[in-house]
Amino acid sequence: CTRDKLLNQVGMLSLQVDVELLEEEVVAQKQEDTTEKLVHLKQEISDQTKQMNILQKTTQRIESKSQAQMNDLKETTKSEMNDLKSTTKSEMNELKSTTKSEINDLKSQMNEMKNMIRALSLSITQTSPAQQQPPTQTTQLECPICMEVARPPMRLKQCGKGHIICDSCQAKAEAVAHVQWEAGQGNRDGNPNMDLCHACREVITGRPSALEKILGLS
Repeated sequence: CTRDKLLNQVGMLSLQVDVELLEEEVVAQKQEDTTEKLVHLKQEISDQTKQMNILQKTTQRIESKSQAQMNDLKETTKSEMNDLKSTTKSEMNELKSTTKSEINDLKSQMNEMKNMIRALSLSITQTSPAQQQPPTQTTQLECPICMEVARPPMRLKQCGKGHIICDSCQAKAEAVAHVQWEAGQGNRDGNPNMDLCHACREVITGRPSALEKILGLS
């Protein structure tokens, strides 16, 4: 094979190539690759769809459970609130009743004291100056313990119901109570002789200032 045989008349080399079969093979190969990718993609889509369905069902179960828990919590809170309201209302009613009773007792004690002061004032007013020195038996006030007439420098103490006692007798009662407490006979706060009225066993509240003024003790 020489150069002249390979070249044409103008000195060019001509080649004839059959590419038809190659094109068919490439197209077929591409179709196979595309089909395989499409199948793989469909499989992935199917798997993703299954996972989304599972996730959706799980989410629905969680939401349902959360809603049930919220409903239970609401019912429990509502019940507790109702119980609290009922308890508070009952306590308020009890407090009102107790306060009302204490107020009535206090009013009764005040009326008793007013009546006593009014009676003493009327007695003193109706007594002539000559009779006021010394006081007559009807206007004299005595300590119910030592029976001494209330006159200066005696001072008085009283309970909430208006019963009186002189300072000296009250001090003696406190001294006895203190000795009993030190001897182990009951506690100091609960000793019946400590700061309690001799007549009604109520707590000694203080001095009857108005009565002491009328009697000239202050």
